[in-house]
Amino acid sequence: MLGPVFFMLYVFFVFFVLINMFLAIINDTYSEVKGDLEGQPNEFEMGDYFKKVAESFIVISDRLLNN
Repeated sequence: MLGPVFFMLYVFFVFFVLINMFLAIINDTYSEVKGDLEGQPNEFEMGDYFKKVAESFIVISDRLLNN
């Protein structure tokens, strides 16, 4: 009667140890990737994108008006 209780406690304990190890690996990798991305410039800033689009419209409209 006591054997199944100890077995279930063992399974429960091992399960949480393995989940903890998995989450530690995921958290460490996430922190490493986040740190790597912070050093890189963001190439897709919304302000830069809208500025380039507005400048291209101005250039196109100037060409059309001058012709």
